[in-house]
Amino acid sequence: MARPSASHPLIHCRSWGLGHSHAKLANFNFSSLLTFALTAFLILATTRFFTQDHSNRVATVGVPLKCHSHNDYWRRRPLYDALEAGCIGVEADIWRRNNDLYVAHNAPNTARTPTLSSLYVQPLVHLLERRNLLRTTSPPHGVFPRFPNQTLVFMIDFKEPDREAFAMLHAQLQPLRERGWLTFYANNSVTYRPVTVVLTGDAILDWVLSNTTYRDVFLDAPALALHADTDRQYNWTNSFYSSAKFGHALGMFSGYFGAPHGVDEYVEMAHERGLHMRFWSQPAWPVAMRNRLWGDLVDAGVDFLNVDDLAGVNRWLAERNDIGRGSVVAEEIPVFLD
Repeated sequence: MARPSASHPLIHCRSWGLGHSHAKLANFNFSSLLTFALTAFLILATTRFFTQDHSNRVATVGVPLKCHSHNDYWRRRPLYDALEAGCIGVEADIWRRNNDLYVAHNAPNTARTPTLSSLYVQPLVHLLERRNLLRTTSPPHGVFPRFPNQTLVFMIDFKEPDREAFAMLHAQLQPLRERGWLTFYANNSVTYRPVTVVLTGDAILDWVLSNTTYRDVFLDAPALALHADTDRQYNWTNSFYSSAKFGHALGMFSGYFGAPHGVDEYVEMAHERGLHMRFWSQPAWPVAMRNRLWGDLVDAGVDFLNVDDLAGVNRWLAERNDIGRGSVVAEEIPVFLD
């Protein structure tokens, strides 16, 4: 049998494999394995981050806590998961399409997208009707059974600068308004009721100020604009929150290696105007760093923690000895009164 020449495909492959490829192959396998591991980790972390099941995992159930449920409509049970965890703020992003308001982070496919009414307004009506079924005197009870004087902050994020969407929202809030369940401003005072509606995103102050004698929607004031707001155009009569993106206000890497600097100044500007300070998009991982940062923010006077992990913030707030379950509820958060 003739011996194969060096140019034979089999001989060529063996020579290539034995001569020079072991190191390259090892490097290739290691880098591929590392890439796979990192990708798998990110997928698992992201999945856990955005699709959490909070049932039976919270330390307290229905105890009002100073947290705001970011992108609440992504929850397994929008509104109800946040209330179970005790968050007194929920958030819905809205778009006007086909003569209705749809809740979605990005421009919606209306055939499969829930409406603001179906996802929030009607559930709130049904919930508050049960809370007030046998009640004949004012003020009405709110969404937390054991803390009936606690208001729920319902933040609505306008994804487009759409004045017609604002008019449509005003109409869709009528079931809450006609029952006396919306916090309102009149006669130079704010009367808190079970639901406090706050507008953010592309909403503007002029919308809120369009009625000078009565209003039952308030603004999420831009914290970064308060430096130049020397005449205090944003104040408690027209706004509820003062909010800023964490990195824009305090620096991209702020909070990772110690307490962020400058929080006190934002808190002071907000509180001078009767507003409630909130940062959003603060670092959320690693968890130990996130929890330490939550402590830094609360200690500096930040009023609401903007969160994705409801169970995590519930346990953390409930376990803090210095604020715990008592002072984070109605005593420090606006309530509706007789």
